[in-house]
Amino acid sequence: MNHYHRYLKLPFDIKPPKEFDGGGDTVRHMQLAAADQPGMIEPSEYMPEVNEWFESLGLKFMRVDCFYTPPQGKLGIHTDLPFFSHHAKINITWGPEEGVIRWWHSDNVRQHEITESNEHTSAYHDNLWAEEEESRLIWEANTNKPSLVNVGMLHSTYNPTNERRWTLCLTPTLRYNIPDYPLRLIPWDMATMIFNDYIVNE
Repeated sequence: MNHYHRYLKLPFDIKPPKEFDGGGDTVRHMQLAAADQPGMIEPSEYMPEVNEWFESLGLKFMRVDCFYTPPQGKLGIHTDLPFFSHHAKINITWGPEEGVIRWWHSDNVRQHEITESNEHTSAYHDNLWAEEEESRLIWEANTNKPSLVNVGMLHSTYNPTNERRWTLCLTPTLRYNIPDYPLRLIPWDMATMIFNDYIVNE
């Protein structure tokens, strides 16, 4: 079994947010709801059905983000934290079947610091990044079906078509602390156990 991706069968349907009506020719990130950001709507209010499901599994609903990969576009190879962490999120994409999330290995990883600011998000990032020509592709998957994804490892998005690709990203966290694990994020192996009843065997 791979350590990067699993399809999920959710107990409810999720429709694309109104923010997905737009597009453009550049990669975009928007934070739609966050429990840890002052002034932002709570995820429990933004998506109550997801919040109820997470709570039934003993989890807390922490964030809702969305990512846009434009036609013929890519989001570069990166981790979601400034170190490798093997933590899981849930992604749902609306876009072409050819659009994928990819996982990579690289021996030349660097820390890249940026400050992102737009109408939805003002955040500092210091993720790990790698260049594609210095990396080896390990796994890829289309996420047009709800997916459990490992975002603590090097990953990227790729859209080789002329269609728009929007992804909704849901972040569940644990309600208790794991020593030496950041922000109570869910380690991949634990996530596959927590969501085991919803994983689609293919």
